[in-house]
Amino acid sequence: MSLPPAKNYFSETTGSTILYIHIGFMTLAWVGALPILASLTIARSNLARYARILLLSLHALGTVFGVAYNSKTPDLYQKSSHHSLAWILSTIALLETISSIVRRFWRNPSSKPTFDARSESDPLVQSSGSFQDSEESLDDNQIHRSGENYLPSLRGHRRMRTNSISANSHSPYDFAFFSSRAAINGRRKWPFPWTKRWPKPKIISPRRFVPSTTFTSTFFVIVMISLAFTAFCTGIVTMAGIFYGNHIFNGLAHFIKGGVFFFFGVVTSLRCAGCFAGLGWAWNLKATTYSPSRKWSRSITMEGLECSLIFIYGITNVFLEHLSGWGKAWTARDLEHVAITLLFIGGGLCGMMVESRASWTLSNKQTPEDFLTLNEKQVLIPGYSTNPVPALIIFLLGTILGGHHQGSTESTMMHKWFGNFLTAASITRSITYVLLYIAPAKSQLPTRPPSEFITSFCLMAGGLTLMASNEDTIDAMIEHDLNAMEVTTVTLGITAVVMAWCLALVAVKEWAQRREDAKTGGRIWSQSEFTAA
Repeated sequence: MSLPPAKNYFSETTGSTILYIHIGFMTLAWVGALPILASLTIARSNLARYARILLLSLHALGTVFGVAYNSKTPDLYQKSSHHSLAWILSTIALLETISSIVRRFWRNPSSKPTFDARSESDPLVQSSGSFQDSEESLDDNQIHRSGENYLPSLRGHRRMRTNSISANSHSPYDFAFFSSRAAINGRRKWPFPWTKRWPKPKIISPRRFVPSTTFTSTFFVIVMISLAFTAFCTGIVTMAGIFYGNHIFNGLAHFIKGGVFFFFGVVTSLRCAGCFAGLGWAWNLKATTYSPSRKWSRSITMEGLECSLIFIYGITNVFLEHLSGWGKAWTARDLEHVAITLLFIGGGLCGMMVESRASWTLSNKQTPEDFLTLNEKQVLIPGYSTNPVPALIIFLLGTILGGHHQGSTESTMMHKWFGNFLTAASITRSITYVLLYIAPAKSQLPTRPPSEFITSFCLMAGGLTLMASNEDTIDAMIEHDLNAMEVTTVTLGITAVVMAWCLALVAVKEWAQRREDAKTGGRIWSQSEFTAA
């Protein structure tokens, strides 16, 4: 007697081992090798080539097993976007590899390692472990005298700092998102000696071509991270056989919104680890010149970006809630969702106005030291703001969705868990603001408030819970006798592993950066050396 046809790939017994091998290789490639490649690329380490080879090898093996599985099983999900997205991801990975090879070929290997402060980009990670003793900070009296712009009031200290930087630019803050081009050229060996004999066209200048290929390679890495997450989501949908017909709108709403909260939690955890310190987004001060042409750069904060994203989400989501019932009458549930989008529109506008008022006050704050040169007028300003609007919006959203009426008990419990996670995230963010109000940041080194680790965990867990609370997944849970607590426990476990992996990647980046600096004989100054220069 033949078995009945399977509903989805998970219940298909043919070639199930091949399917699991395919999933394993793809997970190792895009969850393991790709983030390592991104960390080594940011550090400008020559080990990035090995991570790239590992990524392509694992992806190739996963693709082979995926093609073999498709040849053995029927097409159980018509017009699935997972397959086309996988080939697009493969193409982008190859383009990124070609871009990196071209960049290596064009880079001049005979350059000597020189350090120019002007060629350094904003630092992404400030390694506090390396220069805890060299922390250049401001005391409380200086901060309160400087007002809102945290302007250091000691002119001698500023001149000493500026002269020190111009004398030797390898300062304690030279951990950059991209290392200086001269330092990169000096510390890299010629990757392919046999290509030295190749004639190089003189039409394109390496000074312009190498940065463009560097930007292209980095852009491809960022795109691959986004597409890899999307490919995993579409893979789960295809394997589970969900989101058919009009159900796709409910699934997209939960996956997109949950994915946004998940990535927001990832970014928050990276901020806790010290990333984006050059922008002041690691709850630290950022250095900038007192120049009218750079007012816009001084006003950009993470809270301002959060308010902008909240506003954009509200604008774009007003009519999307009715797509599943397009052409039909609006229901009370549709109007409830529209009211949530209005909350986002109004809250985002309020937050942006708060940010614009604060930035206007900051930009128009006049310095009494007008006789100093422009280079001497270095200001340390916070890259964050204690804007309570984003935390308030998240708190209200968590409260609303925590009591959101659903058609089943399991769905109600899943939404309640999601609401609890968002509420906890907003509360811990408020605690962060209180801590920074009591003890504001005094240096360019990351502050790392402990409450933000809880915020990032709650955001990631809430995002994954929201993704799992769609109607088709809830129906599958009920069909297989699963309850909301079991699914939430699995979600918490995945969140803990992802958060640990994010922190490990930051450690890999810092290690690779120190390794490259050691090759060029670079060293980190102590505070006594810095002030004595």
